[in-house]
Amino acid sequence: MEPLLAFISATLGLALDAAPWLLLGLLLAGLLKAFLSEAWMVRWVGGESLGAGVRAALVVLVLLALAGLARRRRG
Repeated sequence: MEPLLAFISATLGLALDAAPWLLLGLLLAGLLKAFLSEAWMVRWVGGESLGAGVRAALVVLVLLALAGLARRRRG
């Protein structure tokens, strides 16, 4: 029974740690959808060109760096 309680506690802790970031991501996605046209987004990061892939990868790198900084601040 003890391992099950530890698993549930760890899962709940992880969910509570992730919740604010998930909400922030949803808010950011909503703002992008509201203020940027879909055609512009497809032109900027869509398609199969090398440039589109590089731009999309740069966006992911920036987001990962920001997540790392936030985690470092928390301790």
